[in-house]
Amino acid sequence: LATALSAKIQAFLARPSLQDYRKVEELAKEQWSTIKVELLTNLRTQTSSTAHKAKVDIFLNEGLIDEAIEVVADFSSYDSSSIHQVMEAAIPHRPDWVIENACKRAESIVAQSKADAYHLAIEWLRKARAAYLQSNRESEWSIYCDSLIKTHSRKRKFMELLKPLT
Repeated sequence: LATALSAKIQAFLARPSLQDYRKVEELAKEQWSTIKVELLTNLRTQTSSTAHKAKVDIFLNEGLIDEAIEVVADFSSYDSSSIHQVMEAAIPHRPDWVIENACKRAESIVAQSKADAYHLAIEWLRKARAAYLQSNRESEWSIYCDSLIKTHSRKRKFMELLKPLT
């Protein structure tokens, strides 16, 4: 058992993943609280691109929303799955971050008139809308939508996609 635990810890340290993290937790039993601190400390120092996914998964698993936000804050929209994952978890805890981040990403797509990417803008706006509604700010969402409609009324494809969210 000690050998298996040691091997899993080494595997985690070499290439962190939520799967290995959970396996270490399972094997560690009463030692978990001590080992957990060590694993999280090590994880925070990891900088590889593969560690980013593990950081997001593990921080969200541990309810460390702010740390997960920190990981994805500067990600480009090409890393959207991790960002969406963090936004989903952050809606109840950090709705302002979700709104600001999602709207900025959506507006960037729409401003560039990238019609083939409008569906991506809508996905960002869905997150923003959920955060507005979660924080009882439906009127602010309506005002924001009105401003989008005013600014982009000639972009028919975007208007059609936006309609269900208004």
